[in-house]
Amino acid sequence: MGTIGTIGSGASGSTFSNVGAMTMRHQSRRPRAAAVIALLAYAALTPSLALALQEPTQQPPLEQPRTVIVNVVAYSTNSSGQATGSCTPVRITAGGGEGGPVRVGFFETEVGGTGAQWRSAGWMAAVTAALLTGFDPRATRVSFEFEGWVDGPSAGGLMTVGVLAAVRGDPVRSDAAMTGTINPDGTIGPVGGISHKIEGAAAKGMKLVLIPGGIRFDTDGNSGEQVDLVEHGKKLGVEVRPVYDIYTAYQALTGVELPRSPAAAAPQSGDTAQRGILEKMVVWYDRYSRALDAYSKMPGTAKLDQAVIDLYQKGLDILKHSGQMKDEGEFAAALWDRVQAAAYGYLALEAGRCRAAYASGGYDGMVARLRDNDWLQTAISEMAARMRSQTPRTLDQLSVYLSACDALLEAVSLQALAGSGLANLPDEESEMALTLAGIAAENQIIAWLDTKLAGDALDLSADYAGPPIPDEAPWRDTANYLRRASEANLSVFEALIIEPAAKSRSESTDQFRAALMHKDRTYAILQAAILNVFPRLGEYFGDGDALGYASLATSLYSHTRAAGLLAKYYSLGAELDENAQVVGVPRERTLGEWLSFAEDQSRRNIAALQSIGIDGAHCVHMHDIARIKARRDVNEKLEGLIDFWSADLHAQVLHRIGGASRATAKQEASAAP
Repeated sequence: MGTIGTIGSGASGSTFSNVGAMTMRHQSRRPRAAAVIALLAYAALTPSLALALQEPTQQPPLEQPRTVIVNVVAYSTNSSGQATGSCTPVRITAGGGEGGPVRVGFFETEVGGTGAQWRSAGWMAAVTAALLTGFDPRATRVSFEFEGWVDGPSAGGLMTVGVLAAVRGDPVRSDAAMTGTINPDGTIGPVGGISHKIEGAAAKGMKLVLIPGGIRFDTDGNSGEQVDLVEHGKKLGVEVRPVYDIYTAYQALTGVELPRSPAAAAPQSGDTAQRGILEKMVVWYDRYSRALDAYSKMPGTAKLDQAVIDLYQKGLDILKHSGQMKDEGEFAAALWDRVQAAAYGYLALEAGRCRAAYASGGYDGMVARLRDNDWLQTAISEMAARMRSQTPRTLDQLSVYLSACDALLEAVSLQALAGSGLANLPDEESEMALTLAGIAAENQIIAWLDTKLAGDALDLSADYAGPPIPDEAPWRDTANYLRRASEANLSVFEALIIEPAAKSRSESTDQFRAALMHKDRTYAILQAAILNVFPRLGEYFGDGDALGYASLATSLYSHTRAAGLLAKYYSLGAELDENAQVVGVPRERTLGEWLSFAEDQSRRNIAALQSIGIDGAHCVHMHDIARIKARRDVNEKLEGLIDFWSADLHAQVLHRIGGASRATAKQEASAAP
């Protein structure tokens, strides 16, 4: 079956995190099927950088530090309220590490001169550069030196170029600058204040400024007028060049091509993987049928509420589409649709049962029914025991196992959210109380379905062979620095989205955070996981290898989920309706370019993964699901983008581990008589 892809709120949120919201009375929101993706995600991880049909390329540790200087542009508001731009050199040094934990340093000439967002961008740059080139950040320390005051994530792309150039020994143009955030796959994200940044660059004699692709016009912070950035640069004697990805930016700033996996055709999975997907399609169809049968046998008229009927109709529509996908040979997408349909079916069944409980026992009776939830704890405990006993032996099994870990961890996160919601329900009935009860009910159902996805993933992994997981594989260290990247993304999200929004509403950050958690399940899952689940991993996975793999899964998927949230709310400026569904993306061209790049990157990296003897069926399936979603509505486009990112990152991890395995085999062969 598959790993956990992301669905719904746009973050690499796992399995069911997006199946829509079910309220107790008047409305039903569109299920987002995080769970669906989880299953389908079973397919998506691909590596980045090793060349197909060649040995995995890795940058050796630097014994002697190397330094490059890059020019960072920024804008700020002075004491008179005028927006101004600046351009300041930053020294980036890589090398000289002695092993041990990842180390990223920040040197400043003023107390507090570099803000939290700047430091987060530096961490993201170091981690992204490590993944793109294969250098080991444990043995290669990275440091950033800045004079004055600076904050914000907008130098993330430039900082990544600087780290890569220092590691590789390539010179950087002294008359060029750049602005733009960095995404997990190396795409460059939109930022603000670009017209003033160009002015700051021109004042310091820059001849080239790279800006995020898809932004031709920007608002002047002083006049409020729209500025053509390319023409604005020409008037100031500066070439303004849009770039969408780190490869284009690196060549423009260094004159050197950054190595990348060769272009590849659409990936294919083997017969074993295809049979497994077809078998699970039957399983999920049966699950939907059981939900429908239970609903039809429910006594009374409460189940006939239109909102409940709409949920079932949505499931039926998705099942029909699943048949079309199957006829076209899109088996992974067909499975994804069936998981989504089953999610709607069980949400409708639960809605009917809750309404029946309300009809017979009122608000108190319905709440009592929801709190009688030992069935969910039993499902989670049984799956955790199975995860501890069925750890992977091969790299392809590991790929699917990581998906199962994420599904189980999402289940535990949703259980925690439901438990907190039910414990804090108002004593008196109100529209808000009913809505909160509905959210808790939905979280419980999705959590239960997540345990089914985890089990399906373990079922599929039993048939997977391939190279064994090497003892010396660096997966534990990979988990550590991915965790730091996740923390960096969340820190920026808090600073750019949570804090300003709370201030504009005259609320505390805790109040706005809670409100966003009610609307955006991916964000809610991430918060619950960080606070309640990640610190308790040992309770579910024990203290052996299963715990290490779970740590890797949490780091991998929390990183892409956090990056997805930042992309959705900040870089793309998604517009939401009252149910937190995306109704528009102002930067539509940027989203389109990102999706095209992500699909191409995934193709390249799956081919590179398969070239070193790893089947990568899980990666292929996730790629296929993301590709279909990228052609649907804007909500699923955002989900597809995060799926591509998750697949790419997952593949990079497998490629690192697979490279270590292949290197060991080669050494043993050369040592044999």
